[in-house]
Amino acid sequence: MEGFIRKARDLFKDYFSLVGLKVAFPVWLMISFSAVVYEFYVYRDDPGQAVERIVSPVFWVVPLLSFFVLQFILSKVIVLPIKRFEVYLRALERGERRQPFILKRRDELGYLTKRFNSLYEAVERTMETKDMHLSTLSSFTDAAGNIFDIPALMSHFFNTLKEVFDFEVGAYLLSHKGHIDGKIYSTTHLGEEGVKEVSRTLLKKVSEYCPDFPVSTIEGLEVSTLGQRTGPPHGRRPDPLAFPILCWGRPVGVILLFSFPGETPSTDILNPLIRHTSVVLERLLYHRSLE
Repeated sequence: MEGFIRKARDLFKDYFSLVGLKVAFPVWLMISFSAVVYEFYVYRDDPGQAVERIVSPVFWVVPLLSFFVLQFILSKVIVLPIKRFEVYLRALERGERRQPFILKRRDELGYLTKRFNSLYEAVERTMETKDMHLSTLSSFTDAAGNIFDIPALMSHFFNTLKEVFDFEVGAYLLSHKGHIDGKIYSTTHLGEEGVKEVSRTLLKKVSEYCPDFPVSTIEGLEVSTLGQRTGPPHGRRPDPLAFPILCWGRPVGVILLFSFPGETPSTDILNPLIRHTSVVLERLLYHRSLE
């Protein structure tokens, strides 16, 4: 008996809702009112007979039946999918659901479900990217605290950046109190002409950001390979991205990045990496000055 009562209660919860009642009740009133008006029209010469038919229980069978049928249809078509969606959202809040919410319908509910799943996937990708960025920044910060020379720091910077952004060529050039540091990091085979192109672009950007930079004393920069990218040829190299290296509030050099066509680094990871690199550079340049 308890099992039957439980099933009946669950069935009532599934098929009864305030939304369905708000729709079904006005429809029931309209049908009932129409039926009453019709009875008075048919027995307009004998209103007493019309009232007698209206107060008869048989008269209300059709309106009541239409009310329950409409409530059932609304619950089946609209309320149940919404309730399933609500249950899915509650499970999602608890972290128990990872699969998309499936509702194969070619109507507004189906469209909203599709849009929700697309939004959920976008949020998931964003959260995964942010988690990866935080992990990368944390690892970079821990390792940078144990670095005591500028070339090692910049190599660590470009190797860390390579984990989150597949760039083609990276380079840096900085000068402080007569000391000049610079290097090119490539993920493809540059060749002699490629090295010259990167060096010219780097010197041009340095002259823009650091007018007092002693560019006349710079010779060929060393090239380091960060692994070879596989895939089709990159074609024409896009315009580079240049970022000033700021120490004590003034530019002391430039970081240069050549990305592959159609790829752009995320500033969410690039800007914090550059800022932290600048902070560590301040420490290294200060110790170099003392030495």
